[in-house]
Amino acid sequence: MQPVSLIGFEKYFRKRIFPQLKIYFLSGIALVFAYAFIHKKPLAFTLDHLFRVLIGGRTLNLYTSTFWFIEVYLITSVVVTLIISVIKSKLFQLTIGIVGLYLSTWYTIVGVSIEGFKTLPWDLDITLMTIFLYALRLFRVSIYSEIS
Repeated sequence: MQPVSLIGFEKYFRKRIFPQLKIYFLSGIALVFAYAFIHKKPLAFTLDHLFRVLIGGRTLNLYTSTFWFIEVYLITSVVVTLIISVIKSKLFQLTIGIVGLYLSTWYTIVGVSIEGFKTLPWDLDITLMTIFLYALRLFRVSIYSEIS
């Protein structure tokens, strides 16, 4: 990931994120309809699972259960790009990552329940962890480059 100017962020989103969002939703919709057709599920089942594709996170199951990775990847890409574009201090970037990691372990206190699961939409709780890992990697790379 590379820093982008705030003016160039729209171009970044249009070229890197939007195409993947299209694939995510089109694939999710196609898989839900395919599953419903193959297994002769009622319309209520299909509508419920289409809603789950929209909400994401732990609500995804059956053919779409692996979609959590795409959600986490996309959100992490956007947030880390924003962080490295706006905040130049590697130590402050790492601090944001540590705060995110801390928050990701405490969100259950809020008691967010979606479709019977304690989760945040689009696995935002997992994304806070991946932001920490990416910030840690950036910090480590900057330390090694200063040493060499």
